[in-house]
Amino acid sequence: MSMRFMRFKSRYSLAPSSFAVGFISLLSVILLVVIAVLITTIYCHINSHAAKVSNPNEVVVTEPKRKIPLVYRPVSARDLRVSYNSNGVAADKMFKDQPVEVSGVVNRIDIISGVPFVCLDTGDPSCDAQCCFDNNSVDVLASLKKGQRVVVRGICRGRALLGNILLEECSMRP
Repeated sequence: MSMRFMRFKSRYSLAPSSFAVGFISLLSVILLVVIAVLITTIYCHINSHAAKVSNPNEVVVTEPKRKIPLVYRPVSARDLRVSYNSNGVAADKMFKDQPVEVSGVVNRIDIISGVPFVCLDTGDPSCDAQCCFDNNSVDVLASLKKGQRVVVRGICRGRALLGNILLEECSMRP
């Protein structure tokens, strides 16, 4: 290799700068968080719809729901995340499919695929407590502000695919 080419190569190296590497890392984290929110929202949307009748001539009889008062287990969004991060199996045993009353600070309010939701800050930017509401709650959610302290009641469904802790059938505590 000629000396002239080697000087050109060293002077105009294509090695990425530390700023570029940091910026790409930040974009990667943001992309993963957006994907996690989309997947959990779609999961909420799919599970919140009632089963549809495949045959229009078929009659479906449903039992009326019993009005059994639920006993909500109080927990902060931060403690919920700590439980899932320290031992996911034990946290599922304690919280999954159970009524919980989660207190925390609103981090995000949005509606994706027709499912309104509120994310509560858990202290970890890659993991929120994502609380899915029905469409009748849109007016209540519209009055919320980011940074506001709230208490949400719902059924904990455990950790979603990409990290958020999912709550369904949510309502704001009166």
